[in-house]
Amino acid sequence: MKMHVCNFSLKTVVLEKVLKKFRENLRDELGRGEKEDLTLDPDSANHLLILSADLKTVRMGCRKQDLPDNPKRFDTNSRVLASTGFKSGRHYWEVEVGPSDGWAFGVAKESVRRKGLTQFSPEEGIWAVQQNGGRYWAVTSPQRTPLCLSQKLSKVRVYLDYEGEEVSFYNADNMQHIFTFNVAFQEKVFPLFSVCSTVTYIKLCP
Repeated sequence: MKMHVCNFSLKTVVLEKVLKKFRENLRDELGRGEKEDLTLDPDSANHLLILSADLKTVRMGCRKQDLPDNPKRFDTNSRVLASTGFKSGRHYWEVEVGPSDGWAFGVAKESVRRKGLTQFSPEEGIWAVQQNGGRYWAVTSPQRTPLCLSQKLSKVRVYLDYEGEEVSFYNADNMQHIFTFNVAFQEKVFPLFSVCSTVTYIKLCP
């Protein structure tokens, strides 16, 4: 019995070392991309969304704001894009999320529909993860994919490899892989953020 316990403990130690090395290598790999210091694009923000003065944080308000019409603005869905888009290269950015339901983020194609009610889906040109109903999801099609994570998310790293045709999400605190979309991009893409609850928020990390 003691021998079995010792063997199990040894295997656990070895596995922990392997995982540690894997995460170190993963950090190195992800670090090869260009870290982006993003800001939110107020011209694209839905009327219900409140942006901070530094354009780093988005929350949902209780009533619509009186904002000018703009072809870039999401007029129905509570979404906002980043000011910077990408059509080549490897990039990553980090997002702090509130503890409650009601957020989603990822990337969207530049031509994503801004007018009328649209769904979060790859068919709409959106590749994202979300917290909804007390659970985390990858917004896949035809159904969402539930995500099994070892701990609650507070900060997420989004990694875009345009030529590599990938959008990946990682828990920035421990580099646990969350989900990867494989996408053959055909046009410029922009980081996309959505908040649909007044008790949560999304913040872009520097």
